[in-house]
Amino acid sequence: ANNITLAEWDGNSWKPSSLPPFLGQNITAGTFNDNIIVFGKSINEPAGFKLEVNNQWTTINEGLENFQVEEVKQFAQLNDQLIAIGTFKDKSNDNDENILVFDGSKWSKTELTVDNIEQAFSYKNNVLISGDFDDNGSLKGIGTIYNDRALVQVRAYNDKNRNCTKDANEEWVSNYPIELDNNEYLTTNDAGIV
Repeated sequence: ANNITLAEWDGNSWKPSSLPPFLGQNITAGTFNDNIIVFGKSINEPAGFKLEVNNQWTTINEGLENFQVEEVKQFAQLNDQLIAIGTFKDKSNDNDENILVFDGSKWSKTELTVDNIEQAFSYKNNVLISGDFDDNGSLKGIGTIYNDRALVQVRAYNDKNRNCTKDANEEWVSNYPIELDNNEYLTTNDAGIV
């Protein structure tokens, strides 16, 4: 007689899920370190994340006081971090965020600049993402999230008058040597963009 939000397949048949009954609607389920993670809302409790470890459910909402969680679409794991894909409003600046990250103790936003991510998929040590996003003009539609590296974009121009400002008569330079951390890298594309 009750509406069932989640069902489990035991290998032979479907049955109502044993996930916590307080999550009565808008449930998103995933895994984190081989444990079940769920997000949901109910009449009795505010929206939140719960993690099952050894048949015990623990609320993991530390850091969420900074965000209004509108929706959680999916979970993916990247090394020891849990990524939630959805719609999150940053209360400090009213900006919409597409990704929250749980580091094992606290939720926070990332430094990623991609938006409109539709799906995430954990594969080995990678998280693949797809959607209608533009990663700094170099990649559209599908990509990989890394939490241990950054994209560096460099443009070089011939500063003829040496005023450290690009003037209209100063052209962009391609293949100009750029030094990062005492290692020299060469640009390979047009207009001096790495």
